Amino acid sequence: MAQTEQIKFSVNQWTHLYSLTQAIQHQADNSGRSLLIEGQLPATPLPADSIRLGFIHSTETPFYGQTENGQIQLGLVQLENKQLTGEIHVADDVFNELKKNLIEYADIEGIHIIFNLQLTSGPQVQQWQIIQLDYAMKGDR
Repeated sequence: MAQTEQIKFSVNQWTHLYSLTQAIQHQADNSGRSLLIEGQLPATPLPADSIRLGFIHSTETPFYGQTENGQIQLGLVQLENKQLTGEIHVADDVFNELKKNLIEYADIEGIHIIFNLQLTSGPQVQQWQIIQLDYAMKGDR
């Protein structure tokens, strides 16, 4: 049976890339639009100390597979050089809401964007399936 882990991290840095050249070249799948977040993993049972998670904009509703337990698999993260790296394909409204929240709240002093991921073991060693992803804005007070 797959083992489930939960990790929390604050967004240290985010990058929104919109490349007109990529958008023109990949107009059919809009792969020129992406959002990348990075964070440190202070205390996690996984052998990683940082995470890098990319959100890829999709003009159509992406297909999400299921785990062996029937949970929705949002994406995969893999371990490489003590860093978890992965991608999640998301539809217009999800992508735009996440981007809006990052832009609105990331630069307000005292506000931290906290991501909470629930992972389950993947089919390969050093790979986990993302089965839950929540985020919230948290103040220092």
